[in-house]
Amino acid sequence: MKWCLAVLLLVITAACGRQPENGDLMLRSRIDGYNKDAFLCRYRDPMRGLALADSALTLINDSMPKYKEGYLRACNNKAYCKYMLSDYDSMYACTAACFDSMTVASHPASLKIEQLIAQLLEARVKQRQCYTAESYQILYDIDHSKVLERSRGEDLHDFALMEYYITSITLNYFFRYGALDNVRGMLNEIEEVKPSLRCDYAQDISLNYAMAHSYYKLCDSSAEQKRYLRRALELCEENLTIISDSTVFDPYHLANVYQLLGLMRSDTLIREASWNANADVLERIYYAMDSVFHFNLQPDEDFTLALFVESTELFWLLDDPYQRLGAAVTVADYAMTAGDTALARYYYLAALYDTTLVDFIAPKFEQRLYAGLINSGAAENDDELRLWFAKEISILDLIRQNERDDFLLQRELSDVRKSNRLYVAFFVVVALLVLVLAVLLWQLVRKTRALQEETRRLQIAKEQDVERIANVETCLSVLRHDINPFISYLQNKNLPEQLKQEVLGRMTRTFDNIKAWTTISLPGGLQFRPSRFALQEVFDTVDDNILNAHPHQVSLVFHPTTLRVWGDSQLLVILLRNLVSNAVQHTNEGSIQIVAKHHEDDGRFVEVTVTDTGCGMSPDEVEDLFRTDKNVTQRTGSASSGASGNGFGLILCRYIIKQHDDHTVRGCRIWAESEVGKGSVMHFLVALDDKTAN
Repeated sequence: MKWCLAVLLLVITAACGRQPENGDLMLRSRIDGYNKDAFLCRYRDPMRGLALADSALTLINDSMPKYKEGYLRACNNKAYCKYMLSDYDSMYACTAACFDSMTVASHPASLKIEQLIAQLLEARVKQRQCYTAESYQILYDIDHSKVLERSRGEDLHDFALMEYYITSITLNYFFRYGALDNVRGMLNEIEEVKPSLRCDYAQDISLNYAMAHSYYKLCDSSAEQKRYLRRALELCEENLTIISDSTVFDPYHLANVYQLLGLMRSDTLIREASWNANADVLERIYYAMDSVFHFNLQPDEDFTLALFVESTELFWLLDDPYQRLGAAVTVADYAMTAGDTALARYYYLAALYDTTLVDFIAPKFEQRLYAGLINSGAAENDDELRLWFAKEISILDLIRQNERDDFLLQRELSDVRKSNRLYVAFFVVVALLVLVLAVLLWQLVRKTRALQEETRRLQIAKEQDVERIANVETCLSVLRHDINPFISYLQNKNLPEQLKQEVLGRMTRTFDNIKAWTTISLPGGLQFRPSRFALQEVFDTVDDNILNAHPHQVSLVFHPTTLRVWGDSQLLVILLRNLVSNAVQHTNEGSIQIVAKHHEDDGRFVEVTVTDTGCGMSPDEVEDLFRTDKNVTQRTGSASSGASGNGFGLILCRYIIKQHDDHTVRGCRIWAESEVGKGSVMHFLVALDDKTAN
């Protein structure tokens, strides 16, 4: 796993704020080397680790004061070594330096994780001193800071996450009561992510040990005792496999394995059936202990006691008074349980007179030490006995007070979580209500728009119905007006044949106009189809239709034109044909001139005029000529003695111009100029072909 640490240090080096010079690179390489070696020595030789960390700090302070990553790493290495030596005051000073050196909230993620590691070390010391509430508060704050959820996959992050797991489950399985449910949930989480976590071998062993101890604690009250025991034993076996490599061996981790195996073997709550179910794992563990670590058990020797004794001897090779005290008390407690009071007294007194021990190193072990001294009869006089009683009571009061503080903190945090859940539930309900209201509002808007659209559609339909009714009424009115004279003429049996044929022809044209008008005006009828075309095509078509129908004494002249228009050529043929037919009908002699030109007032239009020399009209007739709301009247005069009927033709002309005005360019119109006895001029405007105009 050394390569992982090397990668970690390279990542930290790469995170530096500026590109270092060659001299800086050499200094940084030396600093990183000291930090790497100090990190590897934290379990095996913490005294050497301290010296290496101090060397790194000296280089940083003298030559690279801005190398914050190296500074925090060195402080944490030094703090870890102080922790392994149970020098808590010095350790706190080192972790405080991690926070004092970084006061900017926006510093890099690697520095935040270094500070988090310092917090975890403080949480571990709080546990050893039985300040469980303070330790849990630190872990709670770390959990809610979400720092560990960022920078995943980096070595520094993995180390911090493993430290967090070790610290959390150690707090729950050893220093608190009734927290095994927390352990169970966290173990499931660790098992899921553990294969992807990367650090050095010592961190792997430490995490395995914490997990194994947790699984062992779960065996006490779990229906799945066999499974939990197997997992605890498998983790112990894994640690033995790792430390069987002589290059990574250290007595600290081997002592932990032996002590944990002794605790499991001495636990009367673990049923024999569970041990039998895991005999295969035990057999592999015993074989490794014998073949690799030369743990030779004598015949009839108490195996559990031998494990405790061996672990104690290994721990006493170390400089950590916390581990020395814990080991001695553990083997002494077991000896008392086994009835060997003399052996128990020996270990209790060895711990009592250990020169490395100071007060408040490990209150939980210290309380067990004084209780064991009292129960084993180790006191030489009453004063000594009273002193031990006083110390035990004092430590018990401290432990119980901290347990009460932890209970109150748990209740407070539980209330906070409940409040947060209530707030979340409230906001979820509000959000749902807002969403529902938004959906309802959207539906209301959609229905309102649909209603408006339906209302508009109905209004259009109503207008169309009104127009349809008006068209029908107009149709009937004009039909009656135009047809009555023809019927009167046809009822005259003495009507000359030539006049009779003329009347029939005019009736035919009247019905053709009615047919054309209804076709284009009624819904679903002829569609308006605009196009760009030469106006001369319309002139030619009308000229061909009128050519044989006008009197010979009247000259009909279509003046050639090169203008192009934009409109419906079919409708314009009907329009012009009606105007020319009306002119022919009311002109006895003279001429009829059809001319097209650019409209003088508005260049967007072409003005077409039909000028005749016929009977003309009065001003009133001119005003009402194209209006369907006025009674249709005949012109003052007539081209002949035959019937006159121009109502449908002119209504049709007005409707055709309206269609052009609606579908091409606004401004298309039709009007008349006339004077009685001097003829009439019919004008209409249609859109000029703008492409031609441009």
